[in-house]
Order: sequence, then C-alpha cells, then structure tokens
Amino acid sequence: MEHPTFYRTIQIDGHSIFYREAGAKDAPTLLLLHGFPSSSRMFEPLFARLSDRYHLVAPDYPGFGHSDCSQRRPRADLGDATGILGRPACS
Repeated sequence: MEHPTFYRTIQIDGHSIFYREAGAKDAPTLLLLHGFPSSSRMFEPLFARLSDRYHLVAPDYPGFGHSDCSQRRPRADLGDATGILGRPACS
C-alpha cells in the first residue's frame, strides 16, 4: 500500500527548507539527496514504489525547488536533520 506524500518545511538558521516525506516513521528511514541542478521532485517515482516499506525524506537544498534561496550559506548540523528524520542523533 502506497503511503501519501506530505510536503513540509522546516526552519534552519532562518531559512525555510522544503522536504517531501512519506512512509511510516517507525520504518527504516531513507534520506534522498538530489543532484545538481534538480530538486526533491526527482524522487516522486521512488516515493510511489518504496513508501510502503520505508520512511522516505527528500529535502530541497537551499536555492533549489521550494527551499529559500540565500546569499550566505545556511548553517545546518546533525541536530537539525534529526528533527526531520524523527530519530535521535548518533553519538
């Protein structure tokens, strides 16, 4: 059974970062990172095929897709990513 895809944003260092998410949060998580120049939209076929077995997260890099564009490089660390993934950071 295909799970619905949710379209969300998270604020990281004052920038709105867009991401797509599907699948059960208790399933193994796959973080899908797009290439250049592209966006998370390139993973739509994978979302349809894998969301029944995996928790899928595909962000748009700053300046791509629906994420904010910035003149400076936004700061992001593992703590920011774990908020999206719903998993604690590894130590």
